[in-house]
Amino acid sequence: MAPKKNILKVEPFEDLRVFGIASSNRDYALAWHMNEKLGLNLQRLENLRASDEESPGFPFYYYDEGENQNVFSLVSNNSDGTLLLKMPARTDFFLIIRNPLNESRLSAILSIIRSISGILMVYEIDLAKYKQIDTVLEELEFHEMMIQKKQTRKHHRN
Repeated sequence: MAPKKNILKVEPFEDLRVFGIASSNRDYALAWHMNEKLGLNLQRLENLRASDEESPGFPFYYYDEGENQNVFSLVSNNSDGTLLLKMPARTDFFLIIRNPLNESRLSAILSIIRSISGILMVYEIDLAKYKQIDTVLEELEFHEMMIQKKQTRKHHRN
């Protein structure tokens, strides 16, 4: 009889919810509406550059509510006609929310986003089903770390 093996399976993006947003809004308008209606402070940072370094990058907005709170990232899925990630449904933006989020708060956030003028659809992306999004999430995580590193250096110089 062969010995039984226990396999530990770790999800790489635990406590992470990713939503696709179809919208006729420009990135800055969507970020502004989300800030106004959700009480966030999404700020535009350096564009996210995918594996193609020659592209102008994808507009990127970021807000951290603080320690043990949620972190929100809004990334455009389109840059001059180039898609960051091809999805089965129209997806103009990705909203990534990190850290645990109770269902009532999540429901309220999605309801408010759906009420924004120009929003056509908001849907949760099943990370197990769309494995190709893992690469984008890794690039996004690296991008955020590089921005924080630059900001830390800048802060220490002043």
